[in-house]
Amino acid sequence: MIGVLSGGLVAAFLGSRLSSLESQLAGGVTLDIADWLAIVALPFVFTGLAMLAARFAVLRRLARVL
Repeated sequence: MIGVLSGGLVAAFLGSRLSSLESQLAGGVTLDIADWLAIVALPFVFTGLAMLAARFAVLRRLARVL
């Protein structure tokens, strides 16, 4: 969990630095602050989904036992 938080903070810092420079991707697409927030949120979303799946797996195992 600490790794995900620190990775998110680093990505947020880099994202804010790059968005303040109006970073341009190939094709002239610029990333707005909302785009960087979505990129930063992805690891948290996937971590939450993994935790939810693990909890459901435990509940399924308990249901089989009971």
